[in-house]
Amino acid sequence: MRHPISNAALDEGDIAIIGQKGKGKSFAGRGLAERLIARGRRVIVLDPMSSWWGLRVSRDGAHAGSPVVVVGGDHADIAITPDMGRLVGKFLLGSKVSAVIDLGAMRKPALYEFSAQLLEELYHGNREPLWIVLEEADVWAPQGARGEEQKAVLAEVEMLARRGRARGFRLISISQRPAKLHKDVLTQFRTMIAFALPGLHDRRAVRDWMEGQTADVEAIYNSLPTLEVGEAWIWTPDRNELRRERFPDIKTLDTSATPKARQARMRGSAFSRRELEDLQQAFDALVPGRAIVRRGPREKRATASVAGDAIARLRTAARLTQSELGSLIGTDQANIARLETGRSLATSRTLERIAEATGHQLAIDFRPGLGAKE
Repeated sequence: MRHPISNAALDEGDIAIIGQKGKGKSFAGRGLAERLIARGRRVIVLDPMSSWWGLRVSRDGAHAGSPVVVVGGDHADIAITPDMGRLVGKFLLGSKVSAVIDLGAMRKPALYEFSAQLLEELYHGNREPLWIVLEEADVWAPQGARGEEQKAVLAEVEMLARRGRARGFRLISISQRPAKLHKDVLTQFRTMIAFALPGLHDRRAVRDWMEGQTADVEAIYNSLPTLEVGEAWIWTPDRNELRRERFPDIKTLDTSATPKARQARMRGSAFSRRELEDLQQAFDALVPGRAIVRRGPREKRATASVAGDAIARLRTAARLTQSELGSLIGTDQANIARLETGRSLATSRTLERIAEATGHQLAIDFRPGLGAKE
């Protein structure tokens, strides 16, 4: 099936994808991300719903999907805490990888503060083509921002939308409530993809954008509530193109679907374990309090979170999420994340439980300190 969005339209950006929940807008966004990554473009997804980690897994859940690093969340390749926005930005600028930033576990205003710092770091440091996907775009760019934290992240998104193109940025904004999305952001799009929209205010927003630019405004306005799942109007004003088309299925795992009974845990990454370890080391090198001595005959890892690094490795080897490991030892995902990032120090009893849960034995040894002679 021919994809309704051409490669040229993808490269031009910016794209707005709107529609009611369950009508296909996030599928369309993931399909665009898959194609961009397959063509060697870098994509960074801001995901407040924890629904994009499946981009790294094949559609059947049995194989690797797109080569993306998952930062944060239950399925993290790299665990984070809410105060690491700038560090994640520096890591992404240096690593040159595509990434899903899973922020579903963060509460407001921490989510806003993290995202504002991340986007500011990317804006000032990036000079290469980079696609930013804003899932639930009205979270990042609401029409009526409240509080200093939310206004700060809105300011960064506005900057990307209005001036980011010269620095290589392209935005793909996904929203089920276009009436609540800030107009200074949404009006910068070059292609709008409108799935089913039964809400009166949201349909009026679409009509207002199209008013005076096409003779088919009323026909589109009246058809929006009746569009089928996967069907959308595609409007590219610069090219005077307007058509109604259906989007194909995605090639990666639908992590928004309800798991089926006896369904095996879905795992996979296009990166090798060594590549992921190297990315983890690159991130650790940016974290205050973590000094890393590179591999060698007398390899030493001087860090404030030796236990945390070991816990992350054991959990990965056991194919467990942070939530699953937390459940096995009687705690929650947030505590496991703090342990793995070195923000909490594990007791020997906690280490014993983790070792048992992952099929290992705990052995504690004393080694010479950094200042001791060997």
